[in-house]
Amino acid sequence: MIAPAANIPVAVGEDTTAGSIAPCQALHGASCFGQGSFLTVGALGALFPDGFAVTIGYNSSHSNANFLHAFDLGGSEDITDDCTFDVGEVVPNNMPCKIIDTAQGKTFVTLWLTQNGKIYGY
Repeated sequence: MIAPAANIPVAVGEDTTAGSIAPCQALHGASCFGQGSFLTVGALGALFPDGFAVTIGYNSSHSNANFLHAFDLGGSEDITDDCTFDVGEVVPNNMPCKIIDTAQGKTFVTLWLTQNGKIYGY
């Protein structure tokens, strides 16, 4: 994960506790996969209108995956749209969004987000 600006602390981690994908399963059932990923950028609940990118890897192929982004302070959003970019721009014009790459049975996903939370694949 790359910080959206200088001097903003960032952290990413996996939630390996039993039942960690239960929030995803409550909304999307058995289609949920992997573990939840914690994303912390700056302060709890901070918003970043210009967005930030985080890349998450999975040891299985999920070329048509979508993602649930559960916010730190409650609420959530589904990330179902592929990222689109204006000509010459490096930041997408439709956050939150996803870029999915699969190869040799693995999946690498870059998500463009505007706030902290936990990510689940489905």
